[in-house]
Amino acid sequence: MGLHSQCSCIMIIRTCNEELVREAIKLGADEARCEGSKLIVTWSGKEEPPCSLKCLVMQTMGEMIWKA
Repeated sequence: MGLHSQCSCIMIIRTCNEELVREAIKLGADEARCEGSKLIVTWSGKEEPPCSLKCLVMQTMGEMIWKA
């Protein structure tokens, strides 16, 4: 499972903020937080996270943490 699989993200660079954190939670993330300008998301779902969530992470150059 990679961040780049089958997602066509608009590659704009975004800075993490409270709005992006709320959006990530709404998209199903277990946890989301900002570390500097990066969005750090924890995902434990059985299926792949939605592209919209992966794109948020990629646009902030952030990280998706996969929980088993």
